[in-house]
Amino acid sequence: MTLTSERGKLELPKVRTSARKMKSPRRLKTAVTIGSHNIMRGHYLKHITHQYKTPRPPQHKFDALCLQEASLAQARAAADALGPASFAVARHAAAPELAIVYNARRFALRSLRALALPRLPRVPLLQRTYTSAAPQQRHALIADFGAPLPLTLVCFHLDAAGSIAHRAGQMRALSSELRADARRPLVVCGDTNAFAWLVRDAEAGLAQILRPLEQRHEAVDVARARVISST
Repeated sequence: MTLTSERGKLELPKVRTSARKMKSPRRLKTAVTIGSHNIMRGHYLKHITHQYKTPRPPQHKFDALCLQEASLAQARAAADALGPASFAVARHAAAPELAIVYNARRFALRSLRALALPRLPRVPLLQRTYTSAAPQQRHALIADFGAPLPLTLVCFHLDAAGSIAHRAGQMRALSSELRADARRPLVVCGDTNAFAWLVRDAEAGLAQILRPLEQRHEAVDVARARVISST
């Protein structure tokens, strides 16, 4: 999922319902391309690095990636695929499964912090069939970039266990932590885990999860914005 608070160009590969990007109305003066992937502990790494290496027009090349379930070695592999001479990896010891890969020739990293999201008290018995039996501590990685392209870029991973209301609470905590700065564009990417048996139910759950960012930062769901702009 990506939420963003600026209307710069964002070109994404096809993502599943739970993965979204959002942006807020704060504009960047230069277009940037940002992607988000949950690489499932490296399971999809080979496929996506192949995609990164595929020649594409300059306007479709990635400037940054938000990775979930990625080790340091896997994040470095993604950086090498995008351009070993120019791409760097930002990680925080407190959130070892999150990484932001960025073009260091375009972005100057000023600060990086990890935010612990509200933890689920217990995992429901039925959900233990597809996730861990013990609650996991989820995080968001918040990177502030300075000139020449000032930008706040957030990579997050919400709980797979628990309810939509729980995941919306995690997003509310993240939204409250982010500064509302009209001078600094905001892009929020990650895995919402907003899945359901029916697509319409998943989309309704996703809208509930994203609402705190929409209300506090006037963020726009990029996938939804692209559909609207094409009609």
